[in-house]
Amino acid sequence: EDFCFTRDVENYQKASSDPKELWKRALQEIKNCDALLIDVSDAPTGGRVVEAGIAYALGLPVIVIVKKGINYKDIFDGIAWVVIAYQSLDDVTAGVKDFVSKKIA
Repeated sequence: EDFCFTRDVENYQKASSDPKELWKRALQEIKNCDALLIDVSDAPTGGRVVEAGIAYALGLPVIVIVKKGINYKDIFDGIAWVVIAYQSLDDVTAGVKDFVSKKIA
């Protein structure tokens, strides 16, 4: 099961007018996750980077995905349990399945 804060909580609207409440909710939702997947193809800043930091601090697996041929900040390598280069979503699915099978084994 996947969870996307923007899609599942905010629904493209403000979830809260209080940023502290918003981040408390984000922290709780991330705590409920088994892992965090972050696409760094567009050089993320702000929310996604903070969410990745939260997951890292909680000891959750951070799965970094990046479109093939895109240079990304290697700072993400420091928190990634795996980096998956992709051309299509099928590549992401296969990479995550491979990661999970090795993690469980």
